[in-house]
Amino acid sequence: MEHDDDSTISSATLMKARRRDNDAWSSIWKQYSPRVFRQALRLGISESDAEDITVEVFRKVWSRLDRFSRDDSGQSLGAWINRITQTTALDLLKRVCRVPEGLGSGANELPDRSGLKSDGGLSPLWLAFWQAQGIVENQCSERTWECFRLARIAHLPHSEIAAILGMSVTNVSTTANRVFERIRAQCIRQLELANFTIDKEGQLVPRNPIDQ
Repeated sequence: MEHDDDSTISSATLMKARRRDNDAWSSIWKQYSPRVFRQALRLGISESDAEDITVEVFRKVWSRLDRFSRDDSGQSLGAWINRITQTTALDLLKRVCRVPEGLGSGANELPDRSGLKSDGGLSPLWLAFWQAQGIVENQCSERTWECFRLARIAHLPHSEIAAILGMSVTNVSTTANRVFERIRAQCIRQLELANFTIDKEGQLVPRNPIDQ
């Protein structure tokens, strides 16, 4: 995952970008577009599609910039753009690879550089992540899952989610992160059941039958 550093994008530049100042917007583009492109490539997307995704991500950033707030717990411009990139890339994979609807964002936080594919065109990681999300959703209360969905998939500001669900901003952040960690753990469990593991270098590899 890219490490965020908002120090080069000042609050003044952000305010100017919200007013559609070209120089301010150019600063944001130069800072974050290479990260978006690399993130798309790490998801196994071709260079040409990664270029399209980069353009689409910044179209969304441009249209939603007024909704972004650094005041939300754990929020930063880089993290916000990262989550938009995840969702945009997943939308492409749903169309190209027929990923089942409901696949959540955040899958790139579980590295898959193996190039392994299932018969249906999905890597074991993508399939495990989809299965894990379904399992965790069934275990969560409706309110808890809605908090996760709005925070990690719809990318609403935490303050807005807090008002919708009657929660504190801190609880929104904690709840969304906790649900994602449960999905991550369940994903690893699904990979183990499918005889895969993630090695020390973060690469997805088949498990050795001797280790089973």
